[in-house]
Amino acid sequence: MFRLTLYIMAGITTALLGWTISQIIMYLLDWLAIVPFIGVISTLRQWPEVITIPTMTVSLAVGMVLNEIIISNPTRPSVSFKKSLIPLVLSILIGLLVRVVYASGCAGGGRRGGCTSDTVSSNFWGF
Repeated sequence: MFRLTLYIMAGITTALLGWTISQIIMYLLDWLAIVPFIGVISTLRQWPEVITIPTMTVSLAVGMVLNEIIISNPTRPSVSFKKSLIPLVLSILIGLLVRVVYASGCAGGGRRGGCTSDTVSSNFWGF
């Protein structure tokens, strides 16, 4: 029961952390949009899912890896954190890779013919 509680709390915490980081990135993009020579930023603001979903994916992947490392060796957290660098980097890379592979289905005219806010949301939820 204790492990289940830790898994649930880690999932909730990392999801909230990922959402917060994505909102900070969106705020920074809004702030940087006033700079005239950065045209790509104004196009990214049209699809908030392009920022939010990858950030939350990476955050959840990192949270799962850290949770497993801490649960597997709870008596020595300093040793666990020292050994967690390589698994954390791998989880970040795999989380980004999965998100990029998923996003490539809607970019470039995939099955649904382009990437709009509606297709990104519907592709993400599987509808």
